[in-house]
Amino acid sequence: MAGSPLKGLEDALRRMENMRVGTKNKQIRKALRKAMVPIRDQAKENAKGIDDPETKERIWRNIQIQSGKVKGKGEIKYSVGVKGGAKEKGNKKRGPGGDTFYFRFIEFGTSLVKAFPFMRLAFSQRKNEAEAIFVAELKKGILEELR
Repeated sequence: MAGSPLKGLEDALRRMENMRVGTKNKQIRKALRKAMVPIRDQAKENAKGIDDPETKERIWRNIQIQSGKVKGKGEIKYSVGVKGGAKEKGNKKRGPGGDTFYFRFIEFGTSLVKAFPFMRLAFSQRKNEAEAIFVAELKKGILEELR
């Protein structure tokens, strides 16, 4: 795994090769979840300036860290998203901030409204911090497992 895109992980990844898959995945999940926190928090801050005080819906309250797997690959995935945001016809999912399906119109814009990318902005604002947290947490987790 030499040539890792994440600086500082080479030694930890080399040690990790001998660990069980379940143990590796546990440490990767833990590190990824912690790494997503600053991006989630920044997205919430960015969204607070968007919400209309005249309505009860609050986009920022629906922003959360979501986990899953990459379809067809079985790889671990963590992302920051808006709960209930991928609303389809008949889907009644709502987050604590109400029905905020319209967040995508703000994020990506429409033919009539200019985009205000508060989610993508959060990623670019905090990606270096998230990467540093991921590297530190994964190193720490691997060392704990090897003890």
